[in-house]
Amino acid sequence: MVIAHAVVAAEAGADVVVLIDDGPGAKAATGEIRRLQRLRADGSPTGSISLASTLIVLEKAAATIHIPVTGVGDGRSLTFAGVDVQRLGDYRVTIAYLSAGGRHCFIGAGYRWTQVSFPASGGLGSVATVTVTVRLQTGRNTVEAGNTPGRWCPDLDRITVASADHPSTATS
Repeated sequence: MVIAHAVVAAEAGADVVVLIDDGPGAKAATGEIRRLQRLRADGSPTGSISLASTLIVLEKAAATIHIPVTGVGDGRSLTFAGVDVQRLGDYRVTIAYLSAGGRHCFIGAGYRWTQVSFPASGGLGSVATVTVTVRLQTGRNTVEAGNTPGRWCPDLDRITVASADHPSTATS
């Protein structure tokens, strides 16, 4: 049914993107795409149909926007696993976040946690950053963000980890 609606819109001149994950649906849509191309080649003012899969949508979203994690706090934490560093030391962890109001959150690695203040970012559509120093071990580390019951972290977007004498070494 989705393909039929896309065809009607394309025949009326619209350019349509159809999300299809199954093989038979993609095959049927490809046949309609070719038919529309023939109509355009014959001078008909038709639009077009493009196909996208869920995987393509997620890859493009991850490459162009960051989707923040909400609901961190109230006794729950968010784990950034696989933060690899070359040597033991203190690292700058820059946390990108969104928040309509000021919040506090605990950031840590291993048993060392630090309470961090997050000023309002300018609203839920504006990303801001804060940077804290975190002690990381040589190799693979886990950085966590969390809060105590009844208290919430801001919406967390991503972290970037850098040592004092090296550029960015990891992003999660």
